[in-house]
Amino acid sequence: MSGGVLRRLLLRWLSPPEQAPVATPPVVIQPDPALSARVEHLEAERARLNAEIERLTDRIAAVEGARGGPRVVIRRPTCRVDGCGSPQRARGFCTRHYQAWRRGALYGFVLPDGRVEFEDGAAYRVDRLLAGMPAAHDGGALKVGQREARGRRVAPRIKAG
Repeated sequence: MSGGVLRRLLLRWLSPPEQAPVATPPVVIQPDPALSARVEHLEAERARLNAEIERLTDRIAAVEGARGGPRVVIRRPTCRVDGCGSPQRARGFCTRHYQAWRRGALYGFVLPDGRVEFEDGAAYRVDRLLAGMPAAHDGGALKVGQREARGRRVAPRIKAG
């Protein structure tokens, strides 16, 4: 037998037997009034939401058009020294105050070596881990940051100049 005849016989043998079509009665769907009302309600809600989306889109376009496009404002934190509004650069200070802090000329903050000096001449030594923190004192009690700190009072450095 040739390949074509054998192939046709195999396909006929493997295919399911043909069946006579079975007559099925037509399906009649009865309309449900509650379901119809729900569909109408959902279509009305969809139309309302689409109108709201359109209104908000127009409003956004008007605002962006007035500004010249969307603006993103990134605010950098400011220097921790009171009255200085410059942006922070290192350890919470701006460039100018950071250099003063490193040189030991910034009063009211724990210096890199752990000293704290105040404008009234009082000086304390605290742990170096508190370097850069703001400090305050009232006579004998020293506060570093928001907490009481244990520091020993030391003589202020003599500034050359």
